Amino acid sequence: MAIGKHYKSMDTSNKPSVAKSFPAISITKSIKNRRAYSRKYKVQNKSNSSILLSFLGTNCGGLNLKRESFFKLVNNFQPSIITLQETKFYQVGTVKLHGYQVFKTVREGRNGGGLLTAALFSLEPMLITSDVENDIMTTQINIASFKIRIINGYGPQEDDDDTIIMNFWNKIEAEVIEAKNEGCFIMIEMDANAKVGNSVIQNDHNSMTDNGRKMLDVLDRNGLFIANSSGKCKGTITRTRQFLDVTEQSAIDFIILCERMKELLIWMNIDEARNDVL
Repeated sequence: MAIGKHYKSMDTSNKPSVAKSFPAISITKSIKNRRAYSRKYKVQNKSNSSILLSFLGTNCGGLNLKRESFFKLVNNFQPSIITLQETKFYQVGTVKLHGYQVFKTVREGRNGGGLLTAALFSLEPMLITSDVENDIMTTQINIASFKIRIINGYGPQEDDDDTIIMNFWNKIEAEVIEAKNEGCFIMIEMDANAKVGNSVIQNDHNSMTDNGRKMLDVLDRNGLFIANSSGKCKGTITRTRQFLDVTEQSAIDFIILCERMKELLIWMNIDEARNDVL
């Protein structure tokens, strides 16, 4: 899973000309409870060379005490894009990664939450939206004439107030609609705190929850695809928790792609073995 070895960084001073559509994508992913997602996107240009993008993401459950292992993962995978949820930053500070532009949200005086998205400078990253209240951050990267919106989110709990839950999904949908109106490719990486059940993800043994239904409504209305359900995805469980002698396992972290990105999916991996954790 040394995906960084396949990455070719882009020289933005001499970008290759790119065909009208992305011919291939490869995604790898490993998730939470200190798992990491990683994904790769392959774009072929007219000279038949390729550009590979890798994505590394996880719910980190608080980053401050896990920085050493985080930097180790970044060094091992050399991702183009990094997305973290529940960073639990409560005051303004810095997270420096050589070669990356880092964006983060700070929830001052509040428990939980907080997001971090980092992208290689060569991808010309920019911040589109930083919504601290709803725990959603949207950034954009550029590859030649293509624009890709990266939506990073931490969803509300199932027992949260209905207003909080609806505000989150309405904001996610608003970000998707804006991205579509701007002609962008779309990828969402989030800890949704939502279960969709085995009618969507074959090996998910949980029943669909209300949060899961709300999420699927948004995806259906906007033609979005849960990459976890693809035959190209290895692994299912994204969170494991132990309560005394009971082990709870669930699939609540998702990679969600627009139709154009879906067509580029080559592979995706969920790190159920927890080989690469924080």
